[in-house]
Amino acid sequence: MEVQRYSEEEAQAIMDRLQKLSCDDLHELFKQGRAPTFKEIAGACPGMALAANPEATWGKKVWEVFYGDNPLARWSGMEFITPFDTDRIGTGINIYGNRIWNRRFKFETFITKAVFDQEPCLRINYRFPSFQTSGFDDARMIEDGVLLAQGCSKKGYPWKPNPIFLFYWVTVAVEQ
Repeated sequence: MEVQRYSEEEAQAIMDRLQKLSCDDLHELFKQGRAPTFKEIAGACPGMALAANPEATWGKKVWEVFYGDNPLARWSGMEFITPFDTDRIGTGINIYGNRIWNRRFKFETFITKAVFDQEPCLRINYRFPSFQTSGFDDARMIEDGVLLAQGCSKKGYPWKPNPIFLFYWVTVAVEQ
């Protein structure tokens, strides 16, 4: 299988195009996507945060901390390190565009069903220090080499909806 990879400039153009879309538009693209293979996204992939869920007030705080205009934020993509599939858990790490602590928030990857429509996706599972909150992303290839994800949180409070959709993000497979 031939894997689509883009130059850094092409990847930036794709991310800029998607950043102009609304949550509703991105939701339609996500529904049409498919689960990726490890080979399609292996390695470092530049990324960009896209539209935030306007109904998730907690999501706005997450947005400010991890993607906002502060010196430790500046999320710039992900690195998918080890292979994954339905029977094997892979690993990866987030990449940040600063010199201090530029690789942080490790994650596990595996193929499962997306929580919002029960169709196959890549689950990116994070571990946070709080026993009450866990984060995960459900991601799909919306075109060759372009991974669109729903950033979600699952809170351990009975009065909160579970899970909570916070925002969309995208990564693009680039030439290694």
